[in-house]
Amino acid sequence: MALMEAYEAQIRLHDTADTCLPAQEAAWLIHENFSSLNVPKVLGGLVKQAAIRYVNALRAANIPTWGKPEEMVSLCLSVEVVTRAYAAPSKVVEPLMPEFQFLRLGPDKMSRILFEDRFADMGDRKLYGTRFQHFAAFFAKDWRKNDFTWGRLDAAHHLLRLFTFQSEEERRDVERELHREILKAEAPQGLDPCDWMAANLKELSESTDNQLLKKVTDSKHGRKVFNDAADSVLEVIGINRIPVIRTIPKLLRGRILQSYTSAPRRTLFQAAKTAMIGVGCTIAWVILVLIYALLFLWVI
Repeated sequence: MALMEAYEAQIRLHDTADTCLPAQEAAWLIHENFSSLNVPKVLGGLVKQAAIRYVNALRAANIPTWGKPEEMVSLCLSVEVVTRAYAAPSKVVEPLMPEFQFLRLGPDKMSRILFEDRFADMGDRKLYGTRFQHFAAFFAKDWRKNDFTWGRLDAAHHLLRLFTFQSEEERRDVERELHREILKAEAPQGLDPCDWMAANLKELSESTDNQLLKKVTDSKHGRKVFNDAADSVLEVIGINRIPVIRTIPKLLRGRILQSYTSAPRRTLFQAAKTAMIGVGCTIAWVILVLIYALLFLWVI
């Protein structure tokens, strides 16, 4: 369909709306566009890829195939010719639009067994990975497990549209049961699946980034992840290669982290500003002490 649209768009580029081209000129125009877009090769490549994937899918599902991809294409063309030959005239002139339904998978749905009304508007805020400018997933294994579980829950919600149910209520019942089993499979041992996920949602909805970062960097692993990330940034910009200079950023990042996590609503800019003032005062004090010591030694 995309190739057909490109071909028609190329035809429309020629100003022929108010004129009737002679048959020979029209045929030349059609042939020229057909050749410039290399329609046979492009279309042949698309059909070949489709045939290969179709045959591989059948084999993966242990479904007997009729042969190789080339033979599959030949059989499909035969079916197309026979179908068109015996089709009603109205069917022959209809556009060959493939039947498909666009399905978008996204984290904008809440599970029906997890207080849907209470957390209905959270959207992707129910994921830990979106916090800290989308770096939060690096900090804790439990956070990644939460996000992976939501990936399964959301996919189940959307993919159920592919199945036919007697009623919407039946579909909802199946979704509840499927979500219940997914949570049971993913929840940590010893915890109630619904309570575990509800606690995560409560934490994400009520905690600021400052509070979450404080919680995770209080642990040895979380602090190591934070320091490793900061070292990687310094390495990229080349500061970490100079022993004397790299001490200042390391001191600064600790002050920034402390300032940022000490206030629930403090922005990163405010934390950096406070930390820079503090480090600047410390450096100035050290310099003054050194100057005083040198002057004292000089006098002596």
